[in-house]
Amino acid sequence: MTTPLRTCRDGGRLVAMTGWLPRSPEDWDAGVLWQHVGCNHLVCGQCSQPVRAIARAEVADGHTVTAADLRGVDDVFASGRVIASTLGRLYVCDCSIRQVFAPTPADGGYGVDPRVNEPGPWRCAGHPIPSFPLRLDGVRIARPADADEVVRGHLRGELPVASPFQGTALEAVPEAWLLRALAFTDEADWPLRLGAAVARLSDFDDLRQRTLLRAAAMLPAQTVAREALLERCQTWADAGWKASADAAAQASAVATVDALGALATATGGDEAVRLQAAALAQRAWLEGAPCRLLPHQLVALDADWLLEHAAAAAKNRPDAWHRALALTLPSMDTPATDPQAERWWRAAQSVLATVGESPAALQERLGRRAPPWLSAMDPGAEA
Repeated sequence: MTTPLRTCRDGGRLVAMTGWLPRSPEDWDAGVLWQHVGCNHLVCGQCSQPVRAIARAEVADGHTVTAADLRGVDDVFASGRVIASTLGRLYVCDCSIRQVFAPTPADGGYGVDPRVNEPGPWRCAGHPIPSFPLRLDGVRIARPADADEVVRGHLRGELPVASPFQGTALEAVPEAWLLRALAFTDEADWPLRLGAAVARLSDFDDLRQRTLLRAAAMLPAQTVAREALLERCQTWADAGWKASADAAAQASAVATVDALGALATATGGDEAVRLQAAALAQRAWLEGAPCRLLPHQLVALDADWLLEHAAAAAKNRPDAWHRALALTLPSMDTPATDPQAERWWRAAQSVLATVGESPAALQERLGRRAPPWLSAMDPGAEA
């Protein structure tokens, strides 16, 4: 029987060590860990050999290396031609070598680094789909029905026995391991069961659980998680979005608002949930909810709505009254007579009247982003 394989969507990707690279081909980038995770099962179409990844390494200035210099060498730093690197990573097969400092296509296309030879035609060789019972970082999961037990154990800090993220940015993200477990296999209904288990549990630290729920809700087909997150956002909205002096409560409020924006702009989700989330996100903006990414998400959702309600929102957020105007500002080359510029200026006048500021204050807020046509507008025109 042939082992089923899943292939990286872009055919494989090289990333620098700022991202985590799993050791086993069974681990792959499912888009749940908030950062680029490179392909760990690349094969060369030229020499047919697997591609080796060497973490935290780069070729020293003034030196060159060949594939033969690294392919079968345990200590690549011994020669002095390869040095330790905070950001770099080297990849090598029998015929080619490449170093990267950022996410890069595995098959080339970004030019050739003079310190290494041109990379060969690398591609993803496929990732085996693990089957139950699973064993992941010392944790044994016998069946999909154990999802609740796994979620509770992880949120209590009992799982996993050993974390694979040491020395990476993911080490500081408590929910990262559970998200990895969620994407580890798509056999049976494991992802849906785990997402539903996350949605059911509310007796843990609010911010941590909310962050985890948001991540699960963004994955395909996670309707239960999306509805649960929307319900919690609705509860917070009904409480009035009040800012709190308590740091944890404030962080939880910000996470909720960010989750609303993410739900409202998510693709491939349930349309009814998306529309409800959009309405709550707009309400949050008008009521002065703690915000971080919300105004940017509202621009992506409906920039005209944000501009139309800029004056109303300014009443509840006097310290950030200019944000909607800055985010909806027409391009620098838009003429003053353009309907878009005129509509924006009418909204700007309404905001200035609401907060008691002058056009000069707006120009100062916008700084270099202020277009030339703004000074041509009549400050005395009626909104």
